[in-house]
Amino acid sequence: SNTYGGCGDISRNVMTPPVSFPNNPAYEYCGQYARAMAELFKPMTQAFYEIWLDGQPADKTEYWQRDIGKEQLGVDLDEVRTEDRGNGIITGHTIEPLYGRTYLPKKFKIAFTVPGDNGVDLYINDIGCVVILEPDGKTLKGFNIVVGGGMGRTHKAEQTFARAASHLGFAPKEHFFEAMKAILAVQRDHGNREVRSNARLKYLVHTLGIDDFRTLTEKYYGRRFEPWVPLPEWKYLDWMGWHEQGDGRWMLGVNVEQGRVRDTPELRLKTGLRKVVDTFPGVDLTLTPSQSVVLRNIAHADRENLESLLRFHGVETDVAQIDPITRKSIACPAFPLC
Repeated sequence: SNTYGGCGDISRNVMTPPVSFPNNPAYEYCGQYARAMAELFKPMTQAFYEIWLDGQPADKTEYWQRDIGKEQLGVDLDEVRTEDRGNGIITGHTIEPLYGRTYLPKKFKIAFTVPGDNGVDLYINDIGCVVILEPDGKTLKGFNIVVGGGMGRTHKAEQTFARAASHLGFAPKEHFFEAMKAILAVQRDHGNREVRSNARLKYLVHTLGIDDFRTLTEKYYGRRFEPWVPLPEWKYLDWMGWHEQGDGRWMLGVNVEQGRVRDTPELRLKTGLRKVVDTFPGVDLTLTPSQSVVLRNIAHADRENLESLLRFHGVETDVAQIDPITRKSIACPAFPLC
C-alpha cells in the first residue's frame, strides 16, 4: 500500500501473504481486497502532495491499484468511502469522511490472509480478515474478522500489554466494506484519546469485552455479524525456498537476515538481487512479513542459472542450511529510520 501516512494515526499498512497463485482464488481475493482496503482507508488530505509534490497529484494509477477499480471489484471505492447509511460512520468532514478532523487515537494496522496461512501473524493486528470461499472453492463468500490484536507494550507499565485479537464474526462480501468502516468508526469515536499508551484498538476491545464491542460495532454497521466460519489449523508459512507458482513458473523465497538488504565482503545480497532482476526479465520481488524476499515469475528453465547467480553473490538458497531462529528473526529499523 502507499506510505502517505507512514507514522500517522490512520490505517498505516495492510499486510497480506507475499505469494499468490493463479489457480488458487483464495490468495487472489486476499491480495485484491488487501489492496482495496489500503485504498479505502488512505487519508484524503492533500498535505502529502502539498509538501512533497508541490501540490501536484500523481499523474497515473499506482501499479498496486491495478485490480481494485469498479470493473474488477464491482464497487467504486470512492463511493464506498463517502456512502452514508445514517449509522454514524461518516463524519461530515468535507475532506476526511471517515477519519474526520482528528483522525484516529493511534495507528491502525490490518492484515488479510487465507485459511491455514498465518504468515502475516493475523492475531496481532487491529483488524484481521480471512478469505472465505463458497463451497465451489472459486467464488468469494466473505470474510471472517478478528479485532483487537497488538504486541506493543511499555516496560514496567502494567496497564500496557500484548493481546491476541478476538473473533468478531463473519461479514459477507456485499457488506464487508461497511463492516470495516464500522470498526474504524468505533475506534475513532470510542478509542482512548486521553492516554496515548492505551490508545490502540486492543485496549478498547479489552475494556468492553468482545461481546459488547461487537454490539457497539453493529450499531455503526447497521446489521449483525454472522457467526464465525470454522477454519483449519493455522500454520506459520514464510514461503522460503522453492515453490511452484501454479502457472508453470516458480517462486523462490530468499532469507534476508533482519531485513538488511546490503553488501558485505561475505554476502553481496543487494548486488545479487539487482543482478537477478536485470538478468531475468519478468522476475519481480515481494517483501514478506518476516522481512525477507520472494522472487516471483521464474521460468522453469531459469531455475538453475538464477540459483547459481545468487550463490555466486554469497546468498544461501537452501533454506535447510539456514538456522531456524535466524530464519524467523526480525528487527525494528529504529534510528535513523524511525
